[in-house]
Amino acid sequence: MRRAESAAVSYPNAVTLSSASRSGVVSSRTVILKAFDDEQLVFESESYSRKGIEIAENPHVALTIHWREVHRQICVTGIAAPAAAAVSDEMWAARGRPNQAASVVAREGATVDSVAAELDLHSRADALTKSEAPISRPLTYQAYGLFPTTLEFWEGSADRLHRRVFYERESPGGSWSWRRIQP
Repeated sequence: MRRAESAAVSYPNAVTLSSASRSGVVSSRTVILKAFDDEQLVFESESYSRKGIEIAENPHVALTIHWREVHRQICVTGIAAPAAAAVSDEMWAARGRPNQAASVVAREGATVDSVAAELDLHSRADALTKSEAPISRPLTYQAYGLFPTTLEFWEGSADRLHRRVFYERESPGGSWSWRRIQP
């Protein structure tokens, strides 16, 4: 991450998260990686969104970080789970007021019946942003931790003999084994 940031990668924390329904139908979207440590990668969502529902039904997810500018990619698979309420509270507090307002007035993924209804959402979010009242975190706003079971680090090479290193463990929190893999 530090290398991507120092190389001025556009949105180094933008990642592709893939989840699947109970029946195995996969969906992907870009989310913002909010934090990470030795045990987990953290992102946020609404629990009633498609990804929130899919994670509740099937916690196995995949996440891809691609930094084109530095020819690097990291692919992660593992188990996603809701983070503690305190983590969600902390992430909510760190959001900008306009983002908090948007989360309160809009229901992520719900149908908007008309342009007028969409404009109404904007008006309500703008009014809430400008108000002096605190914006409380909705209970549906959730931080999630992705606990990796595999990690693949890819480094691109002009001769197409890319460097790839694959790490895996039996379960989250277990010890890692690794091997180099061919391009």
